Amino acid sequence: MNPPYKSLLQRAKVTGTKLQETFELIDEHLTLEDWEDLPKRTNFSKPLARVLAAQAIEGRFDLAEISFVAPRAKLELFSLDYAESPSIGTHLPRIIYQLRENSETRHAVMHISTPSGAIPCLSAAQFLIRRNRLESIYTMRSWDLWLGLPYDMFIFRDIGRYLAKELLTSPGPIRVNAGSAHIYKKDMHSIDRYIYNS
Repeated sequence: MNPPYKSLLQRAKVTGTKLQETFELIDEHLTLEDWEDLPKRTNFSKPLARVLAAQAIEGRFDLAEISFVAPRAKLELFSLDYAESPSIGTHLPRIIYQLRENSETRHAVMHISTPSGAIPCLSAAQFLIRRNRLESIYTMRSWDLWLGLPYDMFIFRDIGRYLAKELLTSPGPIRVNAGSAHIYKKDMHSIDRYIYNS
């Protein structure tokens, strides 16, 4: 992952703009090749990541399933970005159709919104087939680098693999552009322990 996960957390902590609740990096860009190891923070739950990715691809949200695989998870964290926003999966058939019709299209884009008008953290995603690889580009309005990033990258990677399989191409890099990439002050002890002791 470029930049490496630990150095991204360290940079947010050291050079991030100090706000009331967070240390923030503005206009952050991150790239992950499909074959690279995903970042895993302390207490990362792979079963939870698999369930979140499957639900996103299938276009559903099931809090009971999330609770079953991660009984200690703070369920309120899933309220907006997973429950309220239309699932990514509802857009995937159109994305597949567009890329099958024209592999050079720049129109394979999904915009994320919510029925209530609340603004989710993920704003948009675009998919391009270039050099026989599926390129995935995600735009985040707001990105929690500690709690969210490891799960989001797992989900984004699985979506890329799913689309690449459907489109008979290879999964390529995942790029994320974040308007605000941040760590919360309340997580600083866990972040320090992860950076310096693991």
